[in-house]
Amino acid sequence: AGFSYLTTEKVRVSHLTMQPQQGNTLSLTVLKTLNEFDKEISSLAKIFRKQNGLIPNATKSSAREHSHSVLYLKAVSVMEAYRPPRLPAEVYYPRLVKFGDEFSKVQEHRLASTSCYHKYLNMSESRHGIRPEMNYSEEISLTVRSKL
Repeated sequence: AGFSYLTTEKVRVSHLTMQPQQGNTLSLTVLKTLNEFDKEISSLAKIFRKQNGLIPNATKSSAREHSHSVLYLKAVSVMEAYRPPRLPAEVYYPRLVKFGDEFSKVQEHRLASTSCYHKYLNMSESRHGIRPEMNYSEEISLTVRSKL
């Protein structure tokens, strides 16, 4: 009751960057959930970066929870936990593209392809209109990245 104002206030954001702009509005509750999603994925990406030897002078963890298979499953689990209806589809699916790019940078191409780019492309084929407007070259680029 005391926090009901949080769900009624809206903030304007763009589709892919989630930065304040003219366009769609999201409730503060959705923005808070999106922030949690971002933090969880960023945390996993940092661990992948370390485990894949992309941080100079950092030693890889030999702990089971940092094994590649466990990290991969954690990332997939986090992405599944935030899928619609927890986050609106128009927020969740474009965010997968951002995370796919992040995972590609840490040399997790299979994770980026199967759990991010393919899901986004499959959603956009089955639900025309959710995908933000893309020009032809952006769509081709995303399709190519999904095939890596």
